Amino acid sequence: MKKLTVPLRIKTKVVIVEGKRITEFADKCFELDVTLNAQMRWEQKFPAQAEREELVTYAERVEKLPIKTASGTISSAALIAKMKVLYCYFNFDFSFSDFLAMFDLSLPDYTKTLIEQITNAFEIINEAASEKN
Repeated sequence: MKKLTVPLRIKTKVVIVEGKRITEFADKCFELDVTLNAQMRWEQKFPAQAEREELVTYAERVEKLPIKTASGTISSAALIAKMKVLYCYFNFDFSFSDFLAMFDLSLPDYTKTLIEQITNAFEIINEAASEKN
């Protein structure tokens, strides 16, 4: 089976130079795991939500949530929901909080790129899911 990977732009370095924060970013490819292991991670990491719905159902629901609001601001709730899905489809040895810390949403250009990458990741997940059915 072909390995599915998704690139996401992550922080690689944060330094303070002359009182200004300088953040460097790079795209990192993460391997998707679309097996039942993703559902198991969902149940282990987010048990309260897993009691109400399966990962696939949750992913289908949150995929439709707009990350940007009508006023152009970021919807933290929608972004975190989508990141939960990605977190479960990636096999990590670190916490969800550590996963979120890899990203910096304070820069508009960076955020725009990340939103595009998240949208692309959901498309890849959906394609993989439909191939399994």
